[in-house]
Amino acid sequence: MSNERLAKRIFYSELENGKRKQGGQFLRYKDVQKRHLSRCNINVTHWESLAGNRKQWRHLVQQSTSYFEDKRRIEHDAYCDHLKARPPSNITYNYVDGTLTCPHCARIFSAKIGYISHIRAHERSPYM
Repeated sequence: MSNERLAKRIFYSELENGKRKQGGQFLRYKDVQKRHLSRCNINVTHWESLAGNRKQWRHLVQQSTSYFEDKRRIEHDAYCDHLKARPPSNITYNYVDGTLTCPHCARIFSAKIGYISHIRAHERSPYM
């Protein structure tokens, strides 16, 4: 396959210039609709026959979405409670003359995140 094909040149020029979108694949409306229906516990194979009776369909959708939102809210609250229940980190900051310094190797840090990752590296490796 020749490297001079128009499609290849366009594709690689878009990659080189950064014009292509990042992220996953494009989803079809049908796929997204199936995903939402299944999350609301509506039968994906028979939803069209259910939607034939408008009054019943609207009641089913309203009931299913309220159930889904309640379930999602309960799961989210449980997750937040789980995060709040974690004990706080036991990192003590070693400030010497207003600067963060490592107690093991006396390295100076300008940010707390660098200090924290450095201390964790000391905990993992006894030879550091």
